[in-house]
Amino acid sequence: MTSNTVKADENRSKRRKEMEILGLPLSKSDACTRYGLTTELPSQRDTLDVLGIRSFNVLPVLKDFLPSPQQEPLTFSNRKGLQCISPLMRSVEETPQPILTKVKGHIPKWLNGSLLRNGPGKFEFGEEKYNHWFDGMALLHQFQLENGIVTYRSKFLQSDSYVTNSQRNRIMVSEFGTLAMPDPCKSIFGRFISWFEMPRPTDNSSVNYVVYKGDYYVSTETNFMRKVDPETLETKEKVDWSKFIVVNGATAHPHYEPDGTAYNMGNSYGKHGSSYNIIRIPPQKSNHNDTLQGAKVLCSIAPAEKMKPSYYHSFGMSENYVIFIEQPIKINLFRVITSKLLGKPIADGINWEPQYKTRFHVVNKHTGELLPGQFYSKPFATFHQINAFEDQGCVVLDLCCQDGEGNLHIYQLQNLRKAGEGLDQIYNSTARAFPRRFVLPLNVDSSMPTGQNLSPLPYTSASAVKEADGTVWCMHENLHSEDLEEVGGLEFPQINYSRCNGRKYRFFYGCGFRHLVGDSLIKMDTETKKMKIWQEDGFYPSEPVFVPVPKATAEDSGVILSVVVTPLQRPSENWAAQKSQCKCLMDSMASLSHVNGEACYLILEAPGLLELRASKSLSDEENLKLFGKCNNPNGHGHNYKVVVTVRGEIDPTSGMVINLTDLKEYMQEAIMEPLDHKNLDKDVAYFADVVSTTENVAVYIWENLQKRLPAGTLYKVKVYETDQNIVVYKGEETTPEK
Repeated sequence: MTSNTVKADENRSKRRKEMEILGLPLSKSDACTRYGLTTELPSQRDTLDVLGIRSFNVLPVLKDFLPSPQQEPLTFSNRKGLQCISPLMRSVEETPQPILTKVKGHIPKWLNGSLLRNGPGKFEFGEEKYNHWFDGMALLHQFQLENGIVTYRSKFLQSDSYVTNSQRNRIMVSEFGTLAMPDPCKSIFGRFISWFEMPRPTDNSSVNYVVYKGDYYVSTETNFMRKVDPETLETKEKVDWSKFIVVNGATAHPHYEPDGTAYNMGNSYGKHGSSYNIIRIPPQKSNHNDTLQGAKVLCSIAPAEKMKPSYYHSFGMSENYVIFIEQPIKINLFRVITSKLLGKPIADGINWEPQYKTRFHVVNKHTGELLPGQFYSKPFATFHQINAFEDQGCVVLDLCCQDGEGNLHIYQLQNLRKAGEGLDQIYNSTARAFPRRFVLPLNVDSSMPTGQNLSPLPYTSASAVKEADGTVWCMHENLHSEDLEEVGGLEFPQINYSRCNGRKYRFFYGCGFRHLVGDSLIKMDTETKKMKIWQEDGFYPSEPVFVPVPKATAEDSGVILSVVVTPLQRPSENWAAQKSQCKCLMDSMASLSHVNGEACYLILEAPGLLELRASKSLSDEENLKLFGKCNNPNGHGHNYKVVVTVRGEIDPTSGMVINLTDLKEYMQEAIMEPLDHKNLDKDVAYFADVVSTTENVAVYIWENLQKRLPAGTLYKVKVYETDQNIVVYKGEETTPEK
């Protein structure tokens, strides 16, 4: 997207290349297995991380890209033994200066731009802690891709909330699930009066990046946004929606026309209750300092109950219409107004009330006219729409839906930090989201028959039946087969937005949820209802983002970008790098794989194995002289990278020397299980009497692998202690490379 000023025209082509993350991998070994790229395969966890961000991936989006799902009918069941993800829910530090990463492989030449991410990164100030995942302070991330080089940086948004909290070293501003206590520095009267004040809206914009008039903002769902520089991640001015139109907030998921015109929704609250508002923002600036000037409320919609408007996170948009879903997640305005007096956070005023039906409102986005048709469905919750398009006088609306409470309260940090049976119980009590299709006839009048399906569309079983009272009852069609139930449903849907938004489409992408956070990447086909899935135990991908190949003809020709996190930790919780967001975020590897089958890994090494180099036959002084800082009595860390080479005749059937899936398993058993996250000298019996030099580590790996591999196939083990210190072992010889 480009700035609309004359000066910015010079940067138009560059802006068009920027890739924007609007919203949360293929592992390197699996990429090699899929494409048979090489028989020299590095150890799967050759980089270990503190924070959990493990890989940033670009996945090819092809009809046969991801493995085919199981064909047998699957029955959804409760989960047991979920992995603890508590390490992902902790505070980190920022990385303000770009880090140059090491890239192994090939990045598509056309893939240039900035991958922007936003989310919570700090969960406490001083002794006070936030209660909800959504409360954490916004941390902005940037992956810059240019000519095959990738850099990373991150900065905390310098919101008023963040700055005030930091200055006082306590929580001064209430968030969604956390009520700020009165300032103890105030007088007794001041503290008493503060309980009767409305909680002030936060500007902790941690939900999404949005673009208005070519400028980048980060947004939450209050009336405040923060403009940011997408190149430097610097925080700029605060922008207040209520200064331009009569709304008290707006969603963080606007829709865009090809010319840059933006549409959004926001509520307004007054003495007579509340209303839902459709907002239009023009694409052009009137001057350099223009922000939301020219924004207009196109249409206001009255809630079913003025004091209980519905909560909504997004809305649908077709070529000519905006579709708003009024769902039975209700905001009790009385509870919100009195929340501070009652000592409750705002979240306590939002509840699931299934006695209300779900209603669809359709608004002409050109005229602002609210269509008279009254469309209802059974109660369901929805947070993200997939797409909407028009066909034969109907709007076809695709959503991710839950038959039950929308899980807002599930994401309390105390829930996300549970382990064992407690974590399993939380997950098994959640409602799962599944993709569904609804059909809304646009021209419903008194002449139409009752009791009949008004949908003329032959490709969908979704129905719209006119009732005797003139309302239309909508029954959905499932956009999935039973296979999706086995992976916990789907959320965070994305499409080829620039090509398909508001138009008929076929494919969408999302995260599967066999955990409280997404644990797989899924490609769905709306025509066949078949899915293709990537999933690997212990890895949690973010919302997939589709980037099309330039001038592509096929809808699904492109790549998917996803950031993958893991809770795997180093053995020492007080390891020094935990103080640095720089280390935390970039102790990762990213696997990129694109349409021609080549694989690329983005790697930044970090200490991973703890050891103490010492010979029992030498004195302390002699050990210190021989091994230097590697003789630290408290141990020291290494991030060994291991490359295993096998040799032999090429199998005529597989075209490979050895099945790479088997090699991956052998390496897991021989290298990762005995050595990963271990103090070599204390946890590995082999090194009880053997000095844990890189040479001896190479010998140990060789011996372990040789027991598992077919005779004569193991050719070489190469162990990288650092980029400069490398040992190659071929059985009889050990060759240091320095």
